[in-house]
Amino acid sequence: SASYCVYRENGQVVTPQWHEGRILLSSRSHPEPQLAAFINRNRISDHQRVGSSIKFCWVASGRAHFYPRFGPLRAWDTAAGDGVARAAGCKLIDWQTGLPPEYEYDKPWTPGFCLSAPDSIVV
Repeated sequence: SASYCVYRENGQVVTPQWHEGRILLSSRSHPEPQLAAFINRNRISDHQRVGSSIKFCWVASGRAHFYPRFGPLRAWDTAAGDGVARAAGCKLIDWQTGLPPEYEYDKPWTPGFCLSAPDSIVV
C-alpha cells in the first residue's frame, strides 16, 4: 500500500498506510438509499457507520478508503475535513461536477460528494 504524507498523532510522526480491501464509511445517523448501489458497484469489503466528521480523518489516516455522501452538507461540516484529507493525498469530488468542491462565503451548502483514499477508484 502506498504512503503519501506524514502527520502527527499524539506527538508521533505517522505515515498513512491504506490497508488491503475496500473499507467504506457512512453516516451513523443519516442513512442514504443510494449507498447500497454504491457498495455493490465498488465491491466494498467492509462498511462501518461512523458519526461526525471523523470519517474524513479515518480516510486521511488510512483506516478507510471511501466516504460517499449523496445529499448536501453544510460547508462547515465539510471544508476542514476536506483540507485534512487532501493533505494526506485523498480526493474529494462533487458528484455533480466530478471536481473538488468550491467553498464560497455566500454558498453555505456543499453538494453530495465522494471522499476516496489515494489510488482508490470509484465506479
